Amino acid sequence: MTSTKKNGAHMRETILQTAIELFTQRGYDATSLRNIAEAVGLTKSSLYHHFPRKEAIVEAVMAGQKQEIDDLLDWIDQQPDDGDLLLSAALHWVDTTGPRRLVGMRFARANQPLMHRLRHEGNDRSEWFTPVLERVLPGTPTSSEILLGRMTFDTGYVL
Repeated sequence: MTSTKKNGAHMRETILQTAIELFTQRGYDATSLRNIAEAVGLTKSSLYHHFPRKEAIVEAVMAGQKQEIDDLLDWIDQQPDDGDLLLSAALHWVDTTGPRRLVGMRFARANQPLMHRLRHEGNDRSEWFTPVLERVLPGTPTSSEILLGRMTFDTGYVL
């Protein structure tokens, strides 16, 4: 990777991190591209080079979060189904939780109107775990088993 591309990737990551912090603190709707540009020391037009609109920042964040689910699915597919796959997968999910995922969780909680809007536009993060549950819950799970599965991923604990 050339130095220019490396610097561009670093700036893009800095913009993403700063934007998420601002969206979490102030709210998505109350944070402008100008606010983000100023916080990272760019002009608004320079910010447009990396993200042409505010929604593109959220899309990039969501893509990173979706990749974490895809990584979990890959991990699950490599595990033996020994009857404890739900717990093993949940513990793996908890063990791999890092600062980036926690920031994403805080962002989602702080911006419920945005998350609601995205859900109605067809980008429902809550459905991302459906394929995970389909892999770790045997047979055709009941509503109670699905709820228990979701709670297991939230806590790493199985009743």
